[in-house]
Amino acid sequence: DKLIFGHQVTIFKRTLERSAELSEVHVAHNTYVSVMAEMGLPGILLFTGVIVATFVSLERVRRSSRAVGLLLCTATAEALQVALAAFLVAAFFLSAEVHRFFWFVVFLSMVLPPLAKRRIRKGAPPRDAQEARLMTGVRQ
Repeated sequence: DKLIFGHQVTIFKRTLERSAELSEVHVAHNTYVSVMAEMGLPGILLFTGVIVATFVSLERVRRSSRAVGLLLCTATAEALQVALAAFLVAAFFLSAEVHRFFWFVVFLSMVLPPLAKRRIRKGAPPRDAQEARLMTGVRQ
């Protein structure tokens, strides 16, 4: 039963303290173990689904933006992919399923596709001098 549905959110620490008779507070120090322990199989599947959907969305934006020459959108998608990958590696060493940085990257990846589509539909002319420099690769 606990494997399928978990122990409930934030109960993992208390359950560990009772079962191991620990006098100090311990955490899983692994986001994936923590999610599995607290939310069970549905929780880890949903968490993994969010991660996969975020990567897929960012990859679509990166490819479509690169194809039409939207360098700013391409660079943003690549940067968010790198940031998410770095967070996922760090998540092996800390409990960070509710960390703001992770969810900020997820939400930015949700906003980026409509912005890129709108720029692609408009023919993607540069909005200002800075974006024109970014699109042409000219640096100051």
